Amino acid sequence: MKYICLLLITVLMFSQPLSSFPETEDPEIIKTRAKEDANRDVSRLKWFGRGAGLAGLGICCPTLGIVASAAASGFDSSDSNSGALIIAPFFYIIPAAGLIAIYRHSPSPPAEQLIGKSPLYVSIYTDTYQSQARGIRMKMAASGCGLIYGVLGVLAMASLELH
Repeated sequence: MKYICLLLITVLMFSQPLSSFPETEDPEIIKTRAKEDANRDVSRLKWFGRGAGLAGLGICCPTLGIVASAAASGFDSSDSNSGALIIAPFFYIIPAAGLIAIYRHSPSPPAEQLIGKSPLYVSIYTDTYQSQARGIRMKMAASGCGLIYGVLGVLAMASLELH
């Protein structure tokens, strides 16, 4: 009789589906899950490349503008600096505007992580996921942008030393 009761208790304990157990409402556990998911989902290489692309765009646009203004003035050497002075601020404005846009855009967490969860869980998870993903994206984009400008600065300093 003792073994039958033990067997019955064991069968009843494991017959309940795991999905029917309540989800934890501990904010720290929810935040940890959201951070892990954001770390897994955000492509660091993609955002590094986008930051480098912003720097490239910031470098190319003024350069093309300077060449265009020089061509319009007939490549007159006395007037070539005026085009550079007008377009030079875009060298920094384009990447800065791009980084601001990256920061302001909030990535959405995957919907499958939120299905069937309580409103408290969804709120904490979404806020933490967005914060973590935004931080990773900003850090990688700023690193890519900084690398390109750093290399450009080193090349400019090397060019000045040669002259």
